[in-house]
Amino acid sequence: MESDKHSFKTPQEKYIYDMSYMMGRTMGSMLVRYVLLEEALHRQTEEAHRDHTTKLLNSAAIEHKGNEWVQLRKPFVAIYFDLLNFKKINDLHGHTNGNQYLQDIGNIIVTVTKKEDLVARIGGDEFLILLDTAKAEQEPSVIAHNVMDRTSRYVTGYNSVNYPDIDNLGISSGYAIYDPSMHPTLSSVISEADISMSLNKKQQHHDNGGAYRV
Repeated sequence: MESDKHSFKTPQEKYIYDMSYMMGRTMGSMLVRYVLLEEALHRQTEEAHRDHTTKLLNSAAIEHKGNEWVQLRKPFVAIYFDLLNFKKINDLHGHTNGNQYLQDIGNIIVTVTKKEDLVARIGGDEFLILLDTAKAEQEPSVIAHNVMDRTSRYVTGYNSVNYPDIDNLGISSGYAIYDPSMHPTLSSVISEADISMSLNKKQQHHDNGGAYRV
């Protein structure tokens, strides 16, 4: 017992010391268990909010965090991405390469965003960014076009090096600027960005002579 290292004037002093020591060890053990439990719950929450393939945020996470932004009326821009002819990679090179492609495209998208932005994979070949423009010095539309243009250039370069045998691989994108007076919900912003992306995709389809499905 720890009390053996000390001298006490009365048995009562020894008893009080021993009880305090035992309670301290018990409380310390409970605190350790609580911290470990908190860490385990945090890891589980993180895993539940991550896309299994790309490790980006998933649909549930982007909905949760995006709705918080809408409730706070935080300025942001939604950019919707759709990969063009992605199925050919799975068909010609296998699903392992297809998964790696999704990871690499996700990484490209992350490189053109800031740490405050939210990047998610929301479907098989669809990605979504919520760009935090609260402290932006440029117009939201300028920021959106810069992000989309850089993403398109990087993806085109990546495709030309890694998949020169597949024609018309690419990425289509569209955006919507959040306006509290026009977008009562997160889904309304995302829908507008999705429509914008679809219109751009149809134009790309036309420009490429109908080389992929729209």
